[in-house]
Formats: sequence, structure tokens, C-alpha cells
Amino acid sequence: AEMQRMRLCFGRFSDEGGEVTTYVLHDILEHLGFWTTSQELVESVSRDTTHFSTLDFNEFCEFMMRFVACEREGIQEKLNRRDTDKTENQGPLDLVQQFMHSLGVNAPRSLVKEVIVAAGLQQRRCDSPEELTRFLAAWRACEGLAWDDIEQATRIHSATEMEKHFSRVTPESRLVKVSEGKGEHGLAVNLHIQ
Repeated sequence: AEMQRMRLCFGRFSDEGGEVTTYVLHDILEHLGFWTTSQELVESVSRDTTHFSTLDFNEFCEFMMRFVACEREGIQEKLNRRDTDKTENQGPLDLVQQFMHSLGVNAPRSLVKEVIVAAGLQQRRCDSPEELTRFLAAWRACEGLAWDDIEQATRIHSATEMEKHFSRVTPESRLVKVSEGKGEHGLAVNLHIQ
């Protein structure tokens, strides 16, 4: 699944030659949901990967493997540097929100609560590195849109596209092929718009 996300993202940011420039790597990482992306770190890992200003897909995969290792190190560092003395009187929601904030993520309380439940951490304090790592894994798994959200977005997009298509009358818009277009005799069905 991760490889598919990487391939889709690479395709979105690549040029006609099938390469991405090193200048868009930071945007790609943010698009993929990485937490510890600083421009300096991206440039450093990029220089370690290639001396050119563009990467093909194989070089991009190598860059991503290197960056994932850096992300893990960065998160581990933040887990180790937490000041646990100041967390005695705080509840799990506050602790997790503070940790997510240290990663640069604005995590609303309601979402943090949902993810704590999804991670099976309801009865935990969420103050140990293991519990926070489990929370992060659940957060990552819960990212994105639910199927209902995708269906609704698709319906809205389809309606908008049809409206846009019919609102400007051009010679091309006068004849619209029905997408699944076969009649009873196997002939393509055309809809004539006047």
C-alpha cells in the first residue's frame, strides 16, 4: 500500500520525463504525511541520494527509504527528550496532544480521543514511548478519508463536472457519449444535446 501511495505521489509531482525535481521533495513528503520534514533535512537526504537536481522513480524510492530512517530517528529523539517530570498531573489527551504538537501536528482533542480508542489505549496514560509509538501507528492507520467521504466527494465532483460541461455550449459539448454506451444492438449510444 505504501509503495502504491509513493508511486501515485511521484506521478503527481513528476514531469513528462518521469522524474521529480529535488525542489519538490519537501512538498511530496508533506503530501505523504511525514512529520519531521524540514527543508534542511530534505536537502541533506537528497544530496546523499543523488548529485543531480532530478530523481527517477528508483532514486525517489532510495530517497524515501533514507528519509523514513531519518523520520524514525527524529521521532525516537522526540520520544526520548520528553520531560516526563512535568506530565504527572496531565491526562492522556493532553499528553498526546503535546507530543503531536512537538511533531508539528495540530491534533484536535476529538480526533486524539478517537485514535486512542482505535489504538486500544483507553485505560493507559499514554506517557511511555511504547504507548506513544502505538498511538502514532494508530494515527497513521486512521489517516485519510472514510469510504462514505470518498463516495460523497465523488458524487459532488461528478455533479460539478456535469454542470460545468453543460454550462458552456461548444461543438464538442453538443454530442456527449454515454460512458457505458452500448444500446441493445451493441451500438454506441450517443446523447444529442441542443
